[in-house]
Amino acid sequence: MLVNNIPDSTIIQIIQAIHIPEVSFEFIERPIFLVVCRHAGDSPLDWDDTMQAQFIHRLTENSNSSGRLFGAIAIGKKVIFYLFEGKAQPDQRLARLHRDIFELEKVGGYAQVEGVIDYIKTSA
Repeated sequence: MLVNNIPDSTIIQIIQAIHIPEVSFEFIERPIFLVVCRHAGDSPLDWDDTMQAQFIHRLTENSNSSGRLFGAIAIGKKVIFYLFEGKAQPDQRLARLHRDIFELEKVGGYAQVEGVIDYIKTSA
């Protein structure tokens, strides 16, 4: 959706390519991390709208056979990380990886986000 010719969100998906030579010469793609970015706004409604309207929708289309997918919602310079295991239902709430909202403008904010991303890299 465009607002004043500017998209209201950007979606980034990271896919792992797995090659199993015994089965095929082709690679199997498996989504492992999904990031939804939106313009600055800090009301709980913005976070919930983003999660429900975009994140859950993407999860229902997840082709990851393991059913495990990490995700993040970034609104402005604040980020929440999530973990999803299984198949998404339209009314489902996601499990947060951390109870806090990481604020990139605060001291240590970038280091906290890097720590979570390192965890995701080793756990995906």
